Amino acid sequence: MIAAHPDYLFARCNLAGLLIEDGELAAAKALLAGLALRPRLHIQEAFALYGAMAMLSRAEGDDASADTLIASLEQMVETDDDQRLLAVAKARVARATAGGRLLESFRSLPGSKRPDRV
Repeated sequence: MIAAHPDYLFARCNLAGLLIEDGELAAAKALLAGLALRPRLHIQEAFALYGAMAMLSRAEGDDASADTLIASLEQMVETDDDQRLLAVAKARVARATAGGRLLESFRSLPGSKRPDRV
């Protein structure tokens, strides 16, 4: 999808989330690079992007940035749909804490094989 539509924000954010869960933080960061510079974001795009950026921040150990991004999303909530999008973003950030850091710790062990999922 990204090859065919490189500017499709939702595809980039979703793939970045999967890469973060697999511990591929540099690849995820590259996918998200520049997306926040767009002059306009639809509210759903903002939730997807800020959620993915918070997820990456948490996986990198930058809890303050992750918390700031989630706090920004909390301020945007106006509808039940927004509340649902916030819950999804928070759940993804929680997975990054468990998945991204744990995978990175496995990779740092000498002679260890990369687990597919934790």
